[in-house]
Amino acid sequence: MKRVQKALSEILDISYSIGINIILMGEISLYLHGIDIKPSVIEAIIDEGAIYLFEEQVKKLRFKIIENMDFHNEGDCYSLSATYMIYGVKVNIYASLTFRHDNYIEKFVLKKILPMCEYKYIEKTEVPITSLELEFILSFLRGKKDYAGIIAEKLREKNINLNHMSTILGELPLEKKNEIISYFKKYGFSLGI
Repeated sequence: MKRVQKALSEILDISYSIGINIILMGEISLYLHGIDIKPSVIEAIIDEGAIYLFEEQVKKLRFKIIENMDFHNEGDCYSLSATYMIYGVKVNIYASLTFRHDNYIEKFVLKKILPMCEYKYIEKTEVPITSLELEFILSFLRGKKDYAGIIAEKLREKNINLNHMSTILGELPLEKKNEIISYFKKYGFSLGI
């Protein structure tokens, strides 16, 4: 965890030094929500217009670039993203996550995600992290059903934010929305959406 903390401090320093917004997501967000997981990767989403500034800073600091900033494909998910190795920790930085469902495209960008974030303190700095509701949807859409199940269990403990779920699901095609609602029913949730 020490290397992860060191890498996390570095990416926060980079983003704040160049004045860009950053939201932590994925394993690190789940860890900060109290899910029993040891993050091995740091994922974050930043302003679309600032992603190249971020990469310039990474190059100046001489961290290893595994994948240059470009559009990448992960199943039904497309992203403008880059992957770096910072203090031995893999760091994925996204400017957008785009999901394709037949003719439908849903794009998750920072300004759409930010209103649904929670805030946690990391070394005296308040940092936005993705809500569990959004992490559930992103895990589900990225085909990470194991994580989706773990998150659903945590949401049962914590109480689900129906406003967040309604906002996120309202953006999805009916078929995906119904699939997610059915999945939640397995965990005893009635979303009423």
